[in-house]
Amino acid sequence: MTPSPNTVHVAIELSSTLWLVGTRLPGADKARMHRLAAGDVTGLLALLADLRLRATARLGQAAAVAWLL
Repeated sequence: MTPSPNTVHVAIELSSTLWLVGTRLPGADKARMHRLAAGDVTGLLALLADLRLRATARLGQAAAVAWLL
């Protein structure tokens, strides 16, 4: 499956000690992994906002965020 050209794709694995967040920006060849402390909702929201801003700057138009828990 080819990633959508204007969507940031996010997969989140939640555990009691660590949240793993896999992300792929539009046009990126590779996905990236981010680690957050379990329960760090503020950190997760900041990460998603940063990814959206970076994708929007790269695309020159608003980027969507699609996520899966």
